[in-house]
Amino acid sequence: MDPTLIVLLSFVIFIGVAYRLGYHQSMAALDHKIASIRQDLEEAERAKEGATKALKEERQRHGEIEEEIKRIAKQTEEQAFTLRENALEEIHKMISIRQKAAEDMIERMRHRAIQTIQEEAAAMTLATFEKLVTAQFSSAQQEALNDEAIAQITAQLTKGQMDYAHKPKRFKSKRFAAG
Repeated sequence: MDPTLIVLLSFVIFIGVAYRLGYHQSMAALDHKIASIRQDLEEAERAKEGATKALKEERQRHGEIEEEIKRIAKQTEEQAFTLRENALEEIHKMISIRQKAAEDMIERMRHRAIQTIQEEAAAMTLATFEKLVTAQFSSAQQEALNDEAIAQITAQLTKGQMDYAHKPKRFKSKRFAAG
């Protein structure tokens, strides 16, 4: 026999025995591996679907959050505008109150200045009159003038023509202030 034929027959027998013994086990192992890969693929598909669903939910939440941010921003702008308007209104009120107070103060100061000038003018007039009377009239003439002035004042008081609200202040003359 030819050695190549023996090797060929041996090889065919080995393949037949290996096929017979190993085919079912190999197929079972391959089937198990295919089932495992199929299960992994199904899990991956479920994970992909879950991730897609989660992504969709996140995008929806993101959209809702953006809408909420826009709403809050608009509301904040409206509140800021309202606060600005209120602040401007308060400032205008405060300015008008201060302006009115300043105008009132100026008016009071003007009245005080006029009154002071009138009082000084009256005091100077009385002092000048007093100097004239003392220089040009004798004491008898001065008494006569005083009596006449008292009589006129009494006549005015009895007639009720004197207005007490606007009664001018009496000033002491320098002559009487020294004595």
